[in-house]
Amino acid sequence: MSRLIILSAALLALAAACAGNDDDPLEEDTFRLPWTADESWFFLSGPHCDSSADTCPGAVRYALDFAPRAPLTGFLCDPSANDEYWVTAAAAGVVRIADRSLVEVEHGDGLRTG
Repeated sequence: MSRLIILSAALLALAAACAGNDDDPLEEDTFRLPWTADESWFFLSGPHCDSSADTCPGAVRYALDFAPRAPLTGFLCDPSANDEYWVTAAAAGVVRIADRSLVEVEHGDGLRTG
């Protein structure tokens, strides 16, 4: 079954993610890229806001989008080829917003990714 994977993460989360170890469990205060070293993911877009507003008031800022490549059909994020959507997170947290094109996760201490 095809799947859409889109990851938008704050640049702060991305920088901290690079220092992570794939063998360590994901802890509440640890941000890392949410895929293993044996997976190939591709940068799609960013940095950008999670909304269409230029100023992004109250929005997650500096979001980056990544997706894995499907073996034969191209990117898994091609909506014309996929009927199931799922998202991974850069750190443990609570989903505060789940909408058609956005999932926002609150990680505590004012940190959010989306």
